[in-house]
Amino acid sequence: MPTIPVPTTLSCELAQLPAFSGVYFGWRDDLCTYVGKSTNVPQRMISHEKIDRSQMVSWIELPACEIGHAECFYIWLLQPLDNRSNA
Repeated sequence: MPTIPVPTTLSCELAQLPAFSGVYFGWRDDLCTYVGKSTNVPQRMISHEKIDRSQMVSWIELPACEIGHAECFYIWLLQPLDNRSNA
């Protein structure tokens, strides 16, 4: 079973990270509220409208060719509220 990365970083600290591709997670308390993918995860999380600067985040680094399937899997697994079409 794939692991789910626990929230370890405030989104306001992301500017210090180098660019990498992967799947990212936004958290409120202990609940994953958003799952996304990007070829530049730190920059995408900084500019994301559903992740604010005080929110905890986590991510999984993956090759760009794998991020689409991984994002779908984690949305299916975690069912985050902000990924729902009416959110």
